[in-house]
Amino acid sequence: MKRVGILAGMLALSACSGWGDAQTATTDGYSAALRTKPAPLKVGSEADLKLALTHEGVPAEGCAVTFQQHMPGMEMSTDTSVISMSDKGAGLYTGTALEFAMGGDWRIEITFTCAGQQHIAAFTYALEWPE
Repeated sequence: MKRVGILAGMLALSACSGWGDAQTATTDGYSAALRTKPAPLKVGSEADLKLALTHEGVPAEGCAVTFQQHMPGMEMSTDTSVISMSDKGAGLYTGTALEFAMGGDWRIEITFTCAGQQHIAAFTYALEWPE
């Protein structure tokens, strides 16, 4: 039964047109799969984010989830912005990233608190300058 919930969550992520392949990260028994729209991310655009979160194979429901985006080694005013993600149930969380102001290496850090424990999953993206 647990696997059915995971499969349903992953199918919900993959059924959304325009969404890229998920990047995954694991920490402390949790698995985080992050998809973006647009995919790939684009300079000058915001992005919708969808996160599928599981703990030991079971959807992690009812967690408090936030994220920050930044360019490592480059200080920007948005570096300290913490954005909340909405809990959509079944371990799925959504949010909207701020505009990606320039090309280069970006990092999206997801912070999630489940059962009173805080965890961080990090995802890196290389944005191309528009031609």
